[in-house]
Amino acid sequence: MRAMISGAQDMSNAVRSYNVNFGSDERGALPSQVELLALAETIGDAAVRVRIAGPKIVADAADGVLAKCSDVMSDLAEYVRLTQSSFMPVDHPDMPITIILDRPIVRHAEVQVRLGTATNALVAFLDVARDHLDDWNGQAA
Repeated sequence: MRAMISGAQDMSNAVRSYNVNFGSDERGALPSQVELLALAETIGDAAVRVRIAGPKIVADAADGVLAKCSDVMSDLAEYVRLTQSSFMPVDHPDMPITIILDRPIVRHAEVQVRLGTATNALVAFLDVARDHLDDWNGQAA
């Protein structure tokens, strides 16, 4: 789960760099849909393993992390789409832009907030999992 959050952070930063270096030949590439899907798959696999192996309270905490990570991936995918479709830099600090969409605008800052909530959910999961590490009866050890 930590690897997924870290990977999403790296992708978010890559998109930010792409936006900040708008117009430069050295701005790099945006994450592809395949890369986004591969990253999202890692969190689902981890949650399934926890649900099968752990007590219900740990599985529920893992589901909480999965939900927050799903939010991260949704926002990250929207951030990439917005960047791909924009003819202006989405995140450039010197160029505020207004984009008219039928949904909220997702930029680097919004993805960072989602990453923070996913990290907090992961910390809560680890606390619950640690308490139940050696106990298979659903009671804290």
